[in-house]
Amino acid sequence: MRKVELSLKEKQKYEIIKKLVETNGNKECARIKLGLKSIRQVNRLIAGYKEYGKEFFIHGNRGRKPKHALTDELKDEIETLYTSKYFDCTYTQFTEYLADRENIFLSIPEVGQILRDRHILSPRARKLTRKNLKKNLLKSILKLHYFVLYTNFIF
Repeated sequence: MRKVELSLKEKQKYEIIKKLVETNGNKECARIKLGLKSIRQVNRLIAGYKEYGKEFFIHGNRGRKPKHALTDELKDEIETLYTSKYFDCTYTQFTEYLADRENIFLSIPEVGQILRDRHILSPRARKLTRKNLKKNLLKSILKLHYFVLYTNFIF
């Protein structure tokens, strides 16, 4: 049997159901502790515990990238387009150009998030936004500096 790592929430579910099965406890009490709507869900958890054990409580999508997430290639393409072709546009204008000229349909906040994650700000970014970006970049540089300094890591 392989070792199973559970998150805090999964571990709590597992322990409540395990105690319920071992002591033949009260299902209504377990339902309330787990925050479930019906006893039928408790029965489902008990059946899963009896059949699969601890592994039943691991969420099926763990470790997977969400289906609706953008690919890294698309994010790289958006960054390249913004830095080379549309560098003087705001996020709103850039989003419109992506839809009209490049056939890439994304929302304005989505485009803004992709570019901000890559430390690219809109020309109309506010002073506070610029200041926060500068502060975060400084923090990451300092962390890298201390990592190199204290681990004797050589590039």
